[in-house]
Amino acid sequence: MDLNQKIIAGLLLAFFLITLLRIFRTPLRLALKLLMNTALGFLALWAVNATAAVTGVALGLNLLNALTVGGFGAAGFCAAVVGAVGAVRVHSLSCRRGCHAPAVFSKIQF
Repeated sequence: MDLNQKIIAGLLLAFFLITLLRIFRTPLRLALKLLMNTALGFLALWAVNATAAVTGVALGLNLLNALTVGGFGAAGFCAAVVGAVGAVRVHSLSCRRGCHAPAVFSKIQF
């Protein structure tokens, strides 16, 4: 393979790479945005768990919660916190009345 063929092969490769990037630009951008939001959601969940001793609210650090908080933003974060507080409240109310809550409420992790 002489120099001219190598230059032509390099130009064709560059052309195909640029074409692929232009085709997949929007899906790649959306995937990177979701990945960034998920990482920020994980960070928010970590911050809630770091203050769990003070607030009494602990949320599970898992991919589902991080995707929920990352995908829905502040609304997803509020829903996770309200869900965690609501589950704890239902469990404590049922214990005050003398009837025991199902085992599901004692093992809920949001």
